[in-house]
Amino acid sequence: MWRILAIGVGLMSGLLSVVREFLLFTAPTRFQERPLFWGSVRVTFLVAGVLYCVIETKERQSAQEKMRLLEKKYHDERPKLSLDVVSAEGETQWFTTGNPVQFQLVLLAGRSPTNIRFAPVVSMLGSYALHFDSLPHLEPNRVNALSSEVRSVGHLPLGHRDRHTIGDISAEMLRLFVGDNPEALQAADYVLVAHYRDNDEDLEHTFHLRFDPHRFRFERNTA
Repeated sequence: MWRILAIGVGLMSGLLSVVREFLLFTAPTRFQERPLFWGSVRVTFLVAGVLYCVIETKERQSAQEKMRLLEKKYHDERPKLSLDVVSAEGETQWFTTGNPVQFQLVLLAGRSPTNIRFAPVVSMLGSYALHFDSLPHLEPNRVNALSSEVRSVGHLPLGHRDRHTIGDISAEMLRLFVGDNPEALQAADYVLVAHYRDNDEDLEHTFHLRFDPHRFRFERNTA
């Protein structure tokens, strides 16, 4: 609208100039106010120039605002992850439950992340590390169970034949992991970092794991 108005003012000023020149040529005795006429033309062009500057400023601000809104929308739609820990409570329950601790990753909102990888979580004294398998992607509002395994630091993971011979020792290895703590009666805090891709951007999310030795369980909240 503003651009059309400026163009209209410019066309009118040009048409006025042509009409005035024609009248001065055909009836010079009646139109001797030439200085006044040119002054009005200059004012008209000045007004058109000011309008043009106003239009350009408004359009530039509008473009910047649109860009800001697009950037905000992009950031608002980044993946929002949540890690839920379902833990058995008490040592007895740990050894009578096939899988005493379950880690579940949920996409609460945003775009679906891809190539999700987890940094190993090292025990307090550094003797053991909790490893998680990677995930190709996450779907929204769907619980994704994470496969995990505790390994001795500095040792190769057990092969398939060794696992078959020894049997399931995941509960025992997890107990060794949480027991590798110089302050056995104090809660142990661990950091789990998830790396993932959001479109072409590499991002990460940090979860906080806490083990309560008095109740012998992991707390559910990982925020």
